[in-house]
Amino acid sequence: MSNLNFLNTDNCNDVGIDTPTQDLTFVDYILKNKVKDFTNVRKYSVTYSINCKDELSVDVPPNYQFDIVSVSCINDVNLNSYTIRLDGIHGDLVNQILYSTLPPLPGISIGWTNTNGVINITLVYDDSLNPLPDCQFTVIHVDGFEYVITFTLNQSPPATCSWDGTVAGFSITYPTPSIINQPTYGGKFATTGIIGLQIGPEIVVEIVADNVGTAGNIVITTDGISNLDFWVNDWNTSNPTNTVTLTYIEGANWIGPGENFTLSNGVNPTIPDNLQLSLNTLYSLPVLYPALYGVKICETTIIPSGKTQGPNSSFLFAPIPEGTDICLENNQFIDCQTAECVDSNLCDSIEDICNLTAEIKKQYQSIIYGIDCCGEAKQKILKHYIRIVCPSELNC
Repeated sequence: MSNLNFLNTDNCNDVGIDTPTQDLTFVDYILKNKVKDFTNVRKYSVTYSINCKDELSVDVPPNYQFDIVSVSCINDVNLNSYTIRLDGIHGDLVNQILYSTLPPLPGISIGWTNTNGVINITLVYDDSLNPLPDCQFTVIHVDGFEYVITFTLNQSPPATCSWDGTVAGFSITYPTPSIINQPTYGGKFATTGIIGLQIGPEIVVEIVADNVGTAGNIVITTDGISNLDFWVNDWNTSNPTNTVTLTYIEGANWIGPGENFTLSNGVNPTIPDNLQLSLNTLYSLPVLYPALYGVKICETTIIPSGKTQGPNSSFLFAPIPEGTDICLENNQFIDCQTAECVDSNLCDSIEDICNLTAEIKKQYQSIIYGIDCCGEAKQKILKHYIRIVCPSELNC
């Protein structure tokens, strides 16, 4: 089994981990950088500790790739009863479906079922309604995750059962733990920089694009009549998705005719192949102090049970399905301080290994000390350092 990779360990302000192993890119999955078929994935969990104690764990919801599929429609006394299938999640992982925004009568949901892992939802509408009201419901996961799904059926009266199987405004929202932060990427705003114009008294101007990236590259040309505020506002009115801000001006606000203010050097954000999970965020430590950090990330998948649920939306207490875990983990001593070799006798006195290791720990020279300073004795020092920070493994 491959381990997690600890990254940036020489900068305790910005330590991360990633999971680059093919098909086991768990960090990318929980940060929504990569997707796969999550249908049978129950959850991701991140377990972390310092010096082998005070272990904490947090569950992270999978980024299910939900979809709505038309199954059937029955018309009865001016009512269309639509049955839709919810794809992207195994039915055994659904504890409940609640209609968080019920359409006004005469359109109303009447229930959902789980049959052998397949979720079907039935919606009833007056066949004369056009457009149909938005439908919003919440899928409550067996682990308590809540996915809010919103969509509109494209019914076309006066024909009965006239839905063409497509939906409008389909969206899914769900919260993730605050410790799992989506990183920002290295985009840059286009700007004029600070330029000097020699038109009588010197005029110094800075204009900055409001949007990160190359789309912010802009040219504003003056006419010698209107002031610069006018031209910035004129540009923003004409380009509402690519606006700019006049951040600084020194001297007259009137600019001579034909002056070009070129905003350039904008850089688009670039997403790396493998994202990093920030240990500083995970441990709520702006700077990691010298210690042994342990992290384990697991993917739990279910073994389908073949059970049946429903037929109403108030079904509660679905049993937790049996499952299996695939885990990636690693332990890393992180100490960004520079090792300073002390009295060489410290390395020679390896008979009293407990005192020796405690002394290294006290001085925070740790693994770096052992590697840099103690020659052939370093392996014993490293081994026993790890043991002394995990007291259950060492009896001195």
